[in-house]
Parts: sequence; C-alpha cells; structure tokens
Amino acid sequence: LSGLRGLTGALSGSLVIRYCESLSSLGGLMNVTSAPDITITSAGNLTSLVGLGGLRNIGSIALESNPELHSLAGLNSSSIQVGNLTLRHNAKLRSLHGCEGISALQKLTVEFNDALESGSGLGRLRNVTGQVQIVSNAALASLQAFANIVPDETTGSMRMQPSPGLQCFTPSECDSLSHPLNALHSELPPPAWDDQACHACVSPCGSKSGVSIDCDYRSGSCRCPLGSWGPNCSNTVANVTVEQGQHTVECSRPRTQEDNQQMCIVHIKLRREGGSGDISSATALAVYMVCQDSNCAFAAQHGVELNSTSNVTWSNESHGFIETNIIVGYGTGTVPDLSLSLVVGYHPQLYPDSLLQGTLTTPDPVWPVYPWCLEAGECREHADVKVQVSVRGHPVICDEGQHAVYGQCASCPAGFTAPRNSTSCTECGRWRLLDGKHGWCII
Repeated sequence: LSGLRGLTGALSGSLVIRYCESLSSLGGLMNVTSAPDITITSAGNLTSLVGLGGLRNIGSIALESNPELHSLAGLNSSSIQVGNLTLRHNAKLRSLHGCEGISALQKLTVEFNDALESGSGLGRLRNVTGQVQIVSNAALASLQAFANIVPDETTGSMRMQPSPGLQCFTPSECDSLSHPLNALHSELPPPAWDDQACHACVSPCGSKSGVSIDCDYRSGSCRCPLGSWGPNCSNTVANVTVEQGQHTVECSRPRTQEDNQQMCIVHIKLRREGGSGDISSATALAVYMVCQDSNCAFAAQHGVELNSTSNVTWSNESHGFIETNIIVGYGTGTVPDLSLSLVVGYHPQLYPDSLLQGTLTTPDPVWPVYPWCLEAGECREHADVKVQVSVRGHPVICDEGQHAVYGQCASCPAGFTAPRNSTSCTECGRWRLLDGKHGWCII
C-alpha cells in the first residue's frame, strides 16, 4: 500500500481493504492517525498490523478471513481508543498481542480463530459498554484477559462458548472472575484443570505498565515480556551469551551394525551476567539444529538425530554450558560425512528465564511476550552463534587411482591419479607416451 503514503492525519471516511490476495504489508498507512472504521478482509499474505502504529482513534476495526495473520502487533500498544473490535476467521492468529493499549471498548467480537491461545493482549481492558462475544476459538486456554473489567463501569453482556482448549481454569479463578464477568451478564464455563498440562503460578502475577500479566499455565511462570520475570514483572533476568569460536564437535558412527546407534555428547559454552532474584539461574534453554536446504532430512535419513533433551549447568556465576546428545546410527557402509549446525534457543515448553543475546530484533520492543513476539517480528527463537558438528562416515579404503566420494570409491578422471586409500585425486605433472596407447602419470 505504498501508494497510500499520502494519506495523513484523520480520515473522514471508511477504509476498506478486501480480497487483496498478495497484500503483505500495511506500511502505506503509517501516517494515518484516526478513522471512523477500518475493515481488512481476505488479505492473503498479511501477517501483522505493522503500519497502523500511528493510529490513536478508531471507531471500529474488523479483521476477517485473513489466512496468514499471525499477530496484531503494529497497533499502538501504549494508548489507542477503539470503539468496536472484531476478529473473525483468522486461522493462524495465536494471541491478541498488539492490543495492550486498549482500555475500553463498546463491542468486542472474537470468533472462529482456531489457533487463538490467549486473550492476554487485552490485559489493560477496563470497560466494555456493549456486547462481548467469544465463540468457537478452539485453542483458547484462558479467560484471564477479562479479570480487570470494572463492574461499575460496565453495562454490556457477554456470550462465551466453552472452548475445547480450556484446560486450565481453576475454581478459585472462576470465583475471582465471576464478579467482573457478572457485570457483563455472562455465564462462565465450568472450572477445568488438567494436572499434566496445567501448572499454577506460585504468586499472583500482578501487572506491568498498567497491563495485567497472565500466568503461563504450561510452565507455571508469569508471562512477562522478555528480559523480566516474577510478580509485576519487576525482576530482571540474566543475559546469556553463547561463546563464539567453539571447536567443531566430532562424532563417529558405531563400528558395527549390531551396535545400532550411539550417543555423541555435545557441550556448548555459555556466559551469564546480570539478573535479579532466584530465577537468574537461566536454565530454560534448549539446543536446536539449524537446517539449510534439506540437510536435516538428509541427516535423519542417514541415522543422525538431535535428542530433544537439553540440560544447562552453571559452573559458577558467569560460566556454564548446555549439554545435549546427538543420536548417531550405523547408517550404511557407504554413508557420507555430515556437517550439522547447532544453536541455543528458548525452551519450547518452559517460559524464558533469561534473555539470549541477539534474540530481540528491535532495540526497544514495546511488549515482547514470548512466543508471540516471534509472529510480531520482535524477537527470534535462538541466538545467532552456531556450533558445528561433524559426523564421520565409515572409513572407505580405495585402490590406487581411485578416491572416496560420499563414502564410495570412484576412479580419478583423466589426467589425475591417487595413491591407495586416498580421499582426493592429484593432477598429473606430465604424461609420457610409450607407444600411443599406453602411458603413466608422474606425480
């Protein structure tokens, strides 16, 4: 929408964007500050609302049937006035991150967003004067976003359909929410708690900058922006750096097929500094294999896999390492050598308790809550430093005039030769013709 950069200030009419299958950015609207209503429907490649950060006042905004919309990041997260907010049929929308600036609404509709996990982006919401409709969001796991609705200021009504994803809803939470939600003339779904999937936070998470902080029930940690932790997100996490220039890790294959597979232990050195409170130990990290082209699939095809378990050990306050295992199978007798790249990133199940150097993509992101900051483009999953791993194939002994190529013997091309058990051919110094049919190569 770069052609719309001439639109500035307050729009006097509606802005409607429909059926733009190739639209991937709203950057052309960056100078618009207010509009009566904005409708974006079926924007095929739109992933976020980056470009709408200049908006301060919107009569209504409707986002419907945008198949690639992952995040609402791009709205002004500090203060924005919105009348009606409608989110419907956005299949990949995981959170309401980006709505932290909304404190009051006339009407809220959130329907048929199959991947929506949480409404915590509405943690500043204090007043709903009209209808709230939360229906058919299959993955919605928490109702905490509505805990701050002020009963005396609310006259609306709510329709909430119980979600299959609502696994973590305690009786005490139900009681605490019943009073503000009664102000919306709503009935809550019954309490539900899966002991294996749900972990309660030890202390109430409170709020930060006026935004209510949810408990991440997967890990039992407060869902704070990256770099902070604990009640009110008032503590600072440790900064962790992956040491550069680490030696290549050498792994070998089992000697016989009977051995089947063996473990190759990998230690990646870490540095730690800063942090406050008991959680500054920084252990919620994991090791990932970086794939280029099809090398991960190629490695798995030849019996090499990264163990999903990683353990962090801190030898002292500043130095430590993360350990993982690479499972190396026998493969085949002619399996080639493999080169793999490993990186350190945030744990897939545990909430981050450290800040990995290089994972914040902007100098001062507004509200980088993990993992939703990934979709918002505010953070990365892992640090940039790579540790190389070499997995050797089985030794191949070739005859004179041959060399080993991908674990197999191949004849040297004309003009080249090689001694026995060589991995490369060497160009001949000169040829001596004996009778026009025979000759030999002098190295």
